[in-house]
Amino acid sequence: MKVYKKIKKKLPSAKLMFEMWWANRTQQQPRTFDPSANVHVSLTSYGKRIDKVYFTIESIMRQSADMSSITLYLYREDIKQSGIPKSLSRLQKRGLRIELVDQDLRSYKKLYYSYLEHFNSGNTEASLVTADDDVFYSETWLAKLLEGAQQHPDKVIAYRGHTISLNADGQLQPYREWKDVFDNERFLPTGVAGVLYPFASLKNLEKQSKEFMSLCAFADDLWFKCLTLSNGYLAHQVEDCHDSNPPAILTLNTKRRGLALYNVHQGGNDAQMRNTVEYFSLSFA
Repeated sequence: MKVYKKIKKKLPSAKLMFEMWWANRTQQQPRTFDPSANVHVSLTSYGKRIDKVYFTIESIMRQSADMSSITLYLYREDIKQSGIPKSLSRLQKRGLRIELVDQDLRSYKKLYYSYLEHFNSGNTEASLVTADDDVFYSETWLAKLLEGAQQHPDKVIAYRGHTISLNADGQLQPYREWKDVFDNERFLPTGVAGVLYPFASLKNLEKQSKEFMSLCAFADDLWFKCLTLSNGYLAHQVEDCHDSNPPAILTLNTKRRGLALYNVHQGGNDAQMRNTVEYFSLSFA
């Protein structure tokens, strides 16, 4: 019975993987991008996961909402030996941008380099949307983020996250005790389901690469929460159960599990949060 339940649970992801695999090999029509939308979706990947990131990108290509670009940021050394996979080359022909970068900024690559690009071009009105590289996004995923942004233009928009929990003395509780009950003042978005950042919410990010890699290298969600809060931006949750839990790409990779063990169960997030709160001189009490 347990085996049956496990197989049944994985069937939706398996179906989506086949669907995106087929689209990647047969679809030739380029995605239409609208520069006037000023909505830019970005993601990153690394190592062997680069061979599977096309599954996620195919799902982003299907978005019903207008967007201006989809960009995949890759550390140059990650593809030095094998080159860009054919699956990604096919997506490039349909409009995907691939930018090779010289610094391995881990998960920060997907937002830091996107922000830097628009900062350098003076595009200060951009909406920057991040996606993870190992899930499938529904066709209305972006539309709901944009709807949230239209209703709350002065906030970061996300599907899921945690409430930063405090004890009776107003001190931070351990990360593993933070609740999935959303308090607007202390709602911390987590990136797996996607996050929309108004450009201005990320002010000064261009100056911080050394700091975030030193103080909070494995928890970009924590850094971005504190940065946006320091710039006066709270976060708003899009209430949608389906897009809050996007189906995962099936894989045998255990690195994410190992990172979760360090960040959550071994106190990695707690140390990084303390570092980050101190850097930004924040108080959540």
